[in-house]
Amino acid sequence: MIKARSSLPNLPTYVKNQPSEARSGPGRFHESPSSEGSRARSEASWERGYAAAVKFFREHGHLRVPRSYRSDGLRLDAWLGRQRAARRDGRLSAQRVEELSRLGMQWGVTAARASAPAEEGSASAAQP
Repeated sequence: MIKARSSLPNLPTYVKNQPSEARSGPGRFHESPSSEGSRARSEASWERGYAAAVKFFREHGHLRVPRSYRSDGLRLDAWLGRQRAARRDGRLSAQRVEELSRLGMQWGVTAARASAPAEEGSASAAQP
């Protein structure tokens, strides 16, 4: 037999009546990490990505990174895409914008994709 709708608990009331640890305990999505720890992780992420970008630039002379490229497990194309988004949203410092620009970063994602080299094994990589 299916329970009538009125016998089910009201979700907001149910959540409100839970112990506070269940609503805000460790690992909950609304719990924010300390700003110091977050800043340190952000800095480490930047350093890792920037080092991979410098390495790729030294090897290839550009930052048109194919999707298949990995540097120590990091998808460099995705990292560069996140830097583009951060710049667009005003979250990337002028210093970091300058550092990436010196490597030839193309800030428009459409321009970056259009000039990206074809990946091996893809249909677009086939020569006529």
